[in-house]
Amino acid sequence: MRSAKIIVAILVVVGWLVVSGVPVTAANGIDITNNKQLDFVREITAAEEKIMQEKEGQIIVQLNKPMSDTRVATILNFDSKKIRELAPDVYSIAVDEGDEEMLFRELQQNEAVLLAERNLPRKLLYESFPNDPYYREQWGLESIGISKLWEQLPSELGQVTVAVIDSGVDTNPFHEDLENRIDPNGYNFLLGSTNIYDLNGHGTAVAGIIAAVTNNNKGIAGVAGLADVRILPLQVVFSDGNVYSDDLIAAINYAVERNVDIINLSLGGSQYSEIENNVIQKAIQKGITVVASAGNEGNMSYMYPASYDGVISVGSIAADNKRSYFSNYNDKIDVVAPGERFITTAKSNLNKYDYFSGTSAAAPMVTGVLALLKAIDPSLTPEDLMGLLAATSLDLGFPGKDAEHGFGKINPLEALKLVMSEEQEEGNWTVLPSPPGRVPVNKAWLIQFNRSFAEDEIDGIVIEKDNNFIPVSIQLFPQEGRAIVTPVNTYTSQEEYQLKIFLNNLNRYRMSFFTE
Repeated sequence: MRSAKIIVAILVVVGWLVVSGVPVTAANGIDITNNKQLDFVREITAAEEKIMQEKEGQIIVQLNKPMSDTRVATILNFDSKKIRELAPDVYSIAVDEGDEEMLFRELQQNEAVLLAERNLPRKLLYESFPNDPYYREQWGLESIGISKLWEQLPSELGQVTVAVIDSGVDTNPFHEDLENRIDPNGYNFLLGSTNIYDLNGHGTAVAGIIAAVTNNNKGIAGVAGLADVRILPLQVVFSDGNVYSDDLIAAINYAVERNVDIINLSLGGSQYSEIENNVIQKAIQKGITVVASAGNEGNMSYMYPASYDGVISVGSIAADNKRSYFSNYNDKIDVVAPGERFITTAKSNLNKYDYFSGTSAAAPMVTGVLALLKAIDPSLTPEDLMGLLAATSLDLGFPGKDAEHGFGKINPLEALKLVMSEEQEEGNWTVLPSPPGRVPVNKAWLIQFNRSFAEDEIDGIVIEKDNNFIPVSIQLFPQEGRAIVTPVNTYTSQEEYQLKIFLNNLNRYRMSFFTE
């Protein structure tokens, strides 16, 4: 056990160095003027990484009875240097890479071995939060459960570019929490230049909600802050907050030419523009998802671009899940997200943070979630992403889609589960019999389960066509053991669709049907 004692002693020394301290320290308490201390920490970190790598291939065995170390090495047929005693009859064995499977089977068959297991990973069971100082003030992130999604993100994520068409972004230098997040191809459509200064602050706030770097010991955590998300700042807003449709149209077209993944529009007006709509439809047809704020008038009026077809219109809710007093509500609302008193990056050359409210804050919450989903699966189309939101959002208010909340409050973790379920290998499906004949284009489906259920037992119910999600309204009746799935829009005539049901016990069901 000598090595364990050495590690404990080293940890004690590190603790002493931190608490005895000197005036100049980094955020983690390490003296940044002391090269010896920095070298020491680097040494320890490297050593720990090596140890963790070694543990991944180890096997743990429990013997039928205690015995001497020499005897153990002989019976197990291993070099004694590769065997470590954990308890009188329990040992860990270091195994050469590539030999794990063969030696694991041999140990299982060894008569002296009672049990053989992998060296399983464990984790601390406290509520872990990013180390960003203002994270605990970002109530909206916990309200949508984003930290639970972060915990389940796959290790490999693609790069995603989000065009923030707004008032620019804090520059000279860029805000500390947006470091390496700003796409160099940003453009100022007001001056016709690449100077994307932000005298208003609105664009900087929106960019921070989407992409502020997470776990960097600075400021806040962006919704997509753990992914490689790039903000393309396209400046169309004057410093006093005014915007004109010509700049907006030019910026949307520029975003299409740059082949961005998502456009965030935390702005709008009450007048419909067919030209503006045409440009936005072109973006959607090119596979770009467009997210926009529903408006802050607190009434049922339409706001554009949010109310154009195909645009994800986002309303705002407060901490109690009720519609924010200022949030517009109408039949164009798709989803809602937290949008009140949300702390985010602020314009200043001093790296400031400030509170931000409005549907302007709710929209980038949704954009950030969709950016994470695109980082996981770049093939997701605007229709897919809308379908995912519709299938997984937490229903608020009246059952199904309603004017106050659309499909409900965004539920990132459930959306992630659905994406990951879709990415699993084909198979493990229970195929349900198709209905006889063809079904009406507005057909709703009653799904009857064999017992009552809790809502969290269902990971998702979707309808697909050609692997694209179709927006649906889902009503769950847990006590009655049934669900009703209704298409938001009518199906296309003479086409094949699939109804898919994902349960959290990994059971999956699907049924094909044809429309009239």
